Amino acid sequence: MKTEGLIKVEGLSLGLEQSLEKQLGSAGVVITDLDDVWFRTSEVYERRMSEVAQVFAPMAGKETEQVFDDLLSAILARRSVMEVNPLIMPAAVADLYRRYGLEDKMALAMAYGSILEIFDDFLPLYAEAEMSWPVLKGLRGIRVAAWTHADTDWTGRKMMMHLGLERVFSGGVYAVDVDKPKECGSVLSSLGVGPNEVVVVGDSLRSDVLTAVEAGVPGENIFWINAKSVPVGEVELPDGVRVVANLWEAVNVMAMGWSR
Repeated sequence: MKTEGLIKVEGLSLGLEQSLEKQLGSAGVVITDLDDVWFRTSEVYERRMSEVAQVFAPMAGKETEQVFDDLLSAILARRSVMEVNPLIMPAAVADLYRRYGLEDKMALAMAYGSILEIFDDFLPLYAEAEMSWPVLKGLRGIRVAAWTHADTDWTGRKMMMHLGLERVFSGGVYAVDVDKPKECGSVLSSLGVGPNEVVVVGDSLRSDVLTAVEAGVPGENIFWINAKSVPVGEVELPDGVRVVANLWEAVNVMAMGWSR
């Protein structure tokens, strides 16, 4: 999507509010994912995964890159319907340890230590999320809510890393039980709104886009953040879903308005 002519941040909250009220009604809500929309979570995961790969590679007689890829495959196999979820990382490490037939318990402990540091790592925000922060916080009638598939305590710690960020989410922060699939309907019920009264912004086709569609949210009200620049022709997008590079672009596109 082209970004020429994006509205400047000055006065953007007012334009965004007016556009959203026209599209959603005065009770409208903007729902955003947290991981890889606001927080640079995957970058932290990848750094810790690289540390595990460096521990296992010499013992397994493999290149570090191959071990990293094998660990990623183990994570994908473990997470099933889940997306960003730190609880499955240690299990994936153990799966890879057994797969390689390793017997060094000290190395396994080191690998566990690296992966579990994810819980305590500082998670920086994307620059585009920081730009969106004051604009979304400046909304008055339209609420903003966060919807994430992560442990409640960990979500709380992430929010505390950035003083005042929780004030953006006037509609609340909804941490979906990591043992259950992420679904949108319960969040809509908690917010007291219908599917035509929300905009959903997320990075996962499965856990954000498709679950919003299943809950009845119109495609034109769904923004898929294609942070990894996946060729759009290689994915099956529901009708109307808008593709953007980051949260800031989504905010600007919303502010410029769209017709039903």
